[in-house]
Amino acid sequence: MSQASPASEATPTADRDLGRNTAVMAVADGHGSAVCFRSEAGSHVAVTTAVELLRKFATTIRSGQSVCAIADRARAVLAEELTQSWRAAVAGDLAAKPFTPAEWASLAALEGWKGQQVVQRHPELAYGSTILAVVATTTYVLCMQLGDGDILFVDSEGETRRALLKDEQVVPKQTASLWRRDAAAEFRVHIHEGSDDLPALIFAATDGYAESYESDREFLEIGRDYLRIIRNEGFGSVEHRLKGLLNAASCGRSGDDITVGLLSRLEQVQIPEFDLIENVSHSSVAGNANAVG
Repeated sequence: MSQASPASEATPTADRDLGRNTAVMAVADGHGSAVCFRSEAGSHVAVTTAVELLRKFATTIRSGQSVCAIADRARAVLAEELTQSWRAAVAGDLAAKPFTPAEWASLAALEGWKGQQVVQRHPELAYGSTILAVVATTTYVLCMQLGDGDILFVDSEGETRRALLKDEQVVPKQTASLWRRDAAAEFRVHIHEGSDDLPALIFAATDGYAESYESDREFLEIGRDYLRIIRNEGFGSVEHRLKGLLNAASCGRSGDDITVGLLSRLEQVQIPEFDLIENVSHSSVAGNANAVG
């Protein structure tokens, strides 16, 4: 990422208005390139848009609807709605706050006239962002991802896996982003079903978290660690300790800020109830989903 224009990361957003047993969350990472100089605004628009649309989407799921049908609708309809809504919100923000002379001058200093031309042709690029979003219910979990980052499933034994496999390309391509015209087609979708086999924890993190570890195996151990803290000390302890954990990771190998969203299915109640812990490194904005704010 460009040191001249560090990436911005949006506060995780969650919603439990659907009922006690459905939760929606999203995290986003604004691009660090100098041409994405409004990516902080773009990432905040991304999480608010994703949570609103996934919340509405969850209310349309009929009882008994197959997970294949849900996943197909998410790919064909929800991904397009999300990208178009994001672009409309970005256009509204730009109309209200046009690019300033200072922003153009900074862009010229960092990227020259070519950078200015690119943003003039594609002003939404200035707001470029990834998005990771999850809908968790008592019968299925729907995950949607555009760009890098990780959505992890942690089972009751602490075994951790990615809901969506890493894109192990031999030749890396540009990060998928909401600003691209073909963004809807690049969404990756995964749906997990089975009330008896739902994850104990669902963990969404921007790419800075995985990059803070020497190996992928070490990174995946965080699932077991967070599960142990929650079981032994409760959600309050995670909320208290999360900022320090993320700051320590951020100061490691990647030096990147980290945004995390965490959903937990409390197993001590008869009907699974989802809670959420959220935090942004270098900020104190953690909150329990029992009072999602």
